[in-house]
Amino acid sequence: MIRSNKKNLTTVILLSIFFLLPSKLSAASPTGSSIALYEFEPAVSRNAIEQLPSTEKSPELTALLAEPTTKEISLVRVNLDAVKENNKILSITLPDRQEVPFVQDYFEITAEGTTVWAGAPPSDRRQRFPSPSEVKRDPLNMLFIQHYGDHVRGEIRLAGQAYRLEPAGAGLHALLKVDQGQTTCEPVTESDNLPATPAPTTNRAARSTITYLIVSTDEARKKNSLIEERIENSMKFAQRFLDNSDIDITFEKAGYYAATYSENGKTSNTVLRDLRDTSAEPGKSVLAERERVRADIVIVAAGLVDGTSYRDARKETAFALVKTNSVAEEIIHQVGHVLGADHIWKEGDPEFEPPYKFGYLMNFMGGTKGSNTLMGQYENCGGCGMASIFSNPRETYVGHPTGTVEHNDVARRFNERRTEVENFY
Repeated sequence: MIRSNKKNLTTVILLSIFFLLPSKLSAASPTGSSIALYEFEPAVSRNAIEQLPSTEKSPELTALLAEPTTKEISLVRVNLDAVKENNKILSITLPDRQEVPFVQDYFEITAEGTTVWAGAPPSDRRQRFPSPSEVKRDPLNMLFIQHYGDHVRGEIRLAGQAYRLEPAGAGLHALLKVDQGQTTCEPVTESDNLPATPAPTTNRAARSTITYLIVSTDEARKKNSLIEERIENSMKFAQRFLDNSDIDITFEKAGYYAATYSENGKTSNTVLRDLRDTSAEPGKSVLAERERVRADIVIVAAGLVDGTSYRDARKETAFALVKTNSVAEEIIHQVGHVLGADHIWKEGDPEFEPPYKFGYLMNFMGGTKGSNTLMGQYENCGGCGMASIFSNPRETYVGHPTGTVEHNDVARRFNERRTEVENFY
């Protein structure tokens, strides 16, 4: 958590002291004027928001308050006009009133007419570590905003801590500090799920496009009426993690299906199996929609059960289950299991096939706990940060490799399997 007792420090000094970053921020402030992305409403703290009359709490806000991953929450009023290409510097303010500037490194107007603004805090990391192997984007610090007309969805990462901007009704948004320790994952190995054979390193296209179908349950739609938008936004953000890890995959939404299905009284594994069981509903209808839109994988949004997925999936088992409140890292984590990646390998563990399919604990990071790459679990390092990058020994972050050849090369695993998966349909 970022804290300060000094009120008169400049933004740049605040960042360099409190982010605990391995890379220094530039001594000079970014050029140009900074535009505030949002301003706080009077009810800033969670306690103040919970004390509001029920008539002043929208269904969206009530649902966000009830989520176990909502560690802190504040109401803000977003400046929708700020999300424009000519606004090169956006600033965000944390609940403790620390202001952080982000410099634009990407802007897009999508085919659907939404606008995407992405950037990072000013830093001299690339100057201090000029090697071609150094990752382009800082995997611990980033801002990703998508503007949908009357609202935005935002993902903020500061020193590996996740914050989200979510629509909260009545023209307001909620700034959420995410409790990453609430994340759990136990991927499924089915008896009929045969081990996937890595594709040969030859005869692969330069890049693969893997399509996905979003399927929502009754409970997911009840918790978030814009669940399709929520998952697609997260996958668009996660695309930056893949690109930053030298993984030659583009994910593309094929469609959306609202399944008539209740999770009530069921486990994660049961939900996953029911939705892929083609001998009965809703699996029959899910398969029909999947074939109609030719979706290589299926992402199931659930409102009650925890996330899970099938390891090393074949076409029939290429299903990933995610919760409606999952951050992008958790969603792409589940998709990563489908593609053949796994959690953390530790000394003394048996060798697996392939042995290099694991995430990586970057213990060279500042502090005592380090940061896991994306396939790591939070509990593996006692609540460490999450770096939004996949393990890859050919890339470095602040001069250190982000994986090992022997056990931590998820980028290789994905690139080996991508041709197979994109040809499911």
